[in-house]
Amino acid sequence: MRKKIYLDADRLKNRKDMHDYLEKAFDFPFWFGYNLDALYDCLSEVKEDTDIILDQANATKICQDPYAYRVLLTLSDGIEENPHLRILFYDPEDEEDEEEE
Repeated sequence: MRKKIYLDADRLKNRKDMHDYLEKAFDFPFWFGYNLDALYDCLSEVKEDTDIILDQANATKICQDPYAYRVLLTLSDGIEENPHLRILFYDPEDEEDEEEE
């Protein structure tokens, strides 16, 4: 079973919030630092199959905030290097359509 991490754009807007949020979500080691280089380094060490899930509303918020966008780019770089990671784009409207059928 794959681990699922739902990205919350509001938690990625500054170093402190990003550190706290992603450290807990990924269960990073205690030495995880307050910067994007440390994020990339820790992503390269993830051994558990993990889905990083991003919905449309959060994707829009991330693209409008410079720091959150840099976090997303770092996540993308980490995903390219680590086969245990993948990002999934989720549209809540798809779920609503399925419920109506």
